[in-house]
Amino acid sequence: MKQIGYILSFLCLTVWAAAQQPELIIPIGHTDMVNGVAFSPDARWALTGSEDGTAILWEVASGKLLHIFTEHRLGIEAVAFAPDGRTLATGSQDGTAILWDSHTGNLLHTLSMDRGGVLALAFSSDGMQLYTGGEDGSLKTWKTANGMLFRSLREQEAILSLTAGPQDQLVCGSARGNLRVYGKDGKRDISEAPGAACSPYRLPMIHPGY
Repeated sequence: MKQIGYILSFLCLTVWAAAQQPELIIPIGHTDMVNGVAFSPDARWALTGSEDGTAILWEVASGKLLHIFTEHRLGIEAVAFAPDGRTLATGSQDGTAILWDSHTGNLLHTLSMDRGGVLALAFSSDGMQLYTGGEDGSLKTWKTANGMLFRSLREQEAILSLTAGPQDQLVCGSARGNLRVYGKDGKRDISEAPGAACSPYRLPMIHPGY
């Protein structure tokens, strides 16, 4: 009986000691919900933006984490790749959009809004311009080479989504469900399309000649 008691005591001590050993926990990925996802043009990489304020660049084939982008102070609402895949953009509730080098992970330019967060992003077909849609209704065009503001327009409601067509027509969907299309010169091609026929959360690419 004593031998059995010794064995049980040893087992209890072993379990207790194992429970006291510290564990190294390394979180992989985001710690809050993901608000935006974009593929690189060649589909090799995926970019995710999260409510936790970080964006992560992933290798699609392996699932390997390549870069973590941490400059934003608040949640990231939108992400986008330039057509060449070399530059990527993130837009945040902190009122900034940031251009990054996808190969090195380096910050290239920080673009600051007048007020409110950045809710939508889109690159021009040649990658020379970035369009941002703001919580305050601002629709801005930026030069990607130097981060300078090129044009600023204003809508009456928050812009929730953007997409640029092959001829750089810019389609934006608003918080009131309206769809508007702008030409490359910043002028409206279509005055307004009520949102009953198109949700601003899902906008298809427009075709040449539209």
